[in-house]
Amino acid sequence: MSAARSRPLSIKDIKPPPRASVASMPAVSRLGGKLAESFGAALSSLDGAPWRVTLDRIDNEPSAVAEDVGGWFRLETRNGSMTLHLAFDRNAVSACCESALGGSGAEAPYVFPSRPYSGIEKGLIRLAMKCLENRTAAVLADQLTTPVGQFEGLVDLDEISGNHERIVFRYLANVYGYSGELHLTANSSEIAVQLADTGGEPAAVQQDAMQVGLQRRIARADIAFMITLDTETVLVDDLANLAPGSHLVLASCIHTPVLVCSGNNPVFKASLTRAGERLAVRIVASAE
Repeated sequence: MSAARSRPLSIKDIKPPPRASVASMPAVSRLGGKLAESFGAALSSLDGAPWRVTLDRIDNEPSAVAEDVGGWFRLETRNGSMTLHLAFDRNAVSACCESALGGSGAEAPYVFPSRPYSGIEKGLIRLAMKCLENRTAAVLADQLTTPVGQFEGLVDLDEISGNHERIVFRYLANVYGYSGELHLTANSSEIAVQLADTGGEPAAVQQDAMQVGLQRRIARADIAFMITLDTETVLVDDLANLAPGSHLVLASCIHTPVLVCSGNNPVFKASLTRAGERLAVRIVASAE
């Protein structure tokens, strides 16, 4: 066996190429552009004002959602459900209220002080949000060429909490010189599944190809792995009394974290699972 084939496996040998950002998917960019046009038309239809909405950018964001005026809604398609958050910043709220109440841009934009919004202001924003939610469903249906249903009822926040990677469509909204921002936030994995068939190779196919490639590289390397569970303590007396057929009772269970090593190099984080009657190891992440 050559030295190159007998060395321990390192993370550089199996680290997959960096995954393309969901925000950079052509289908996501097309959706963002179409939504900008539709949002402008929707706001104009509410009060007859010349609203102009443009897509500023699409960002990758951590799990946090902007603390602006807005709320969650859910859309259902043949590809599953997608939960989104639509929000207006304070300038956009001001623009909506000025336009709805007859503003024409002749006066300086009103800036809300740090106070709760009135019932009238909240009602105007709810009306605008509902209109934009409907337009989001219509644009998505057009891009997927399939009906899109809107979930009627409260969205369970427990289902959407946690560390999810998200993307944010950031829009600039302008009417009569009043300007603000609209933010549409989506779960990256959900929107990737929804739009996979409308541009590029489906995510599932890409993932399968990556797994096959990894298996081939490991097979060619002729590598042995060592699976390590949590450290166990054994009494000296118990160790001295071991005989063929003896059993050691371990504290580790099916939920115990597992580390997969090659030589002394940690390679993967894993978990225990069952495969029929056998105990198996499921790779969940790299050890980096």
